Amino acid sequence: MNQISLYTYGRYTANGAWDVDHSRVLNRLYYINSGTAEILNASTRYRLVSGKIYVIPQCKSFNPICAEKFDHTYFDFYSSSILRSDGIIEIDGSVLSFSSFFEYVNAIIASEEEKRSYAELQTLLSGFLEVIDTKYSPLPYITNPAITLAVNLIQQNCAEATTRFLAERTSLNESYFIRLFTSVMGTSPMKYIRAHRVSFGKELLRGGATVSEAAEQCGYSSPSAFYNAVKKELGITPSDLANPDKTK
Repeated sequence: MNQISLYTYGRYTANGAWDVDHSRVLNRLYYINSGTAEILNASTRYRLVSGKIYVIPQCKSFNPICAEKFDHTYFDFYSSSILRSDGIIEIDGSVLSFSSFFEYVNAIIASEEEKRSYAELQTLLSGFLEVIDTKYSPLPYITNPAITLAVNLIQQNCAEATTRFLAERTSLNESYFIRLFTSVMGTSPMKYIRAHRVSFGKELLRGGATVSEAAEQCGYSSPSAFYNAVKKELGITPSDLANPDKTK
């Protein structure tokens, strides 16, 4: 069974360019309440329009370009079944009463009971994706069990993940595992691991950890190694990463 872990959610109206937190390696689901936007995902330009639902798998390469009164509801989430990152999934919001579903979701988001909202929305998101998968169109999940296992292991404990460890756990030769992972995921396993470590580091820093503490818990040998990884991955420093105004 596909297990969903909701990272964050919200409703937001954007005009012009808007910021996206590129320190996260997860999926994003948009429901467009009204307005339009243009984004670049990998090398493809997409126009997001009212009444549509968009699922952006592994949205590290997702970049907003412009927006006009872009009122959208969004979920950032992890999934134990790994979505292929070869394009944005577009769903017609007029089918299966999806618009009514998101009216209900928006009412929950507007409430002030944040803890209750989080638990309820995670359950709703899980059910929604199951309905999409079974009654609308099957979502493009990765079917290779070794890569699915490897990605879940990285998500669960990125600090201890290495290509050798992942190859051993998937019972594959290390060189073959690296080639297979890169072919399926579109990025090397070490780049994927580094992205998750940076994301984990951000959460630790936001929670009050020092750079040294974050470096150690993320699996880096020193604070300078963590600093270099953040700088290479995002073009900012760990101090910037800890600042909510720098990465939204």
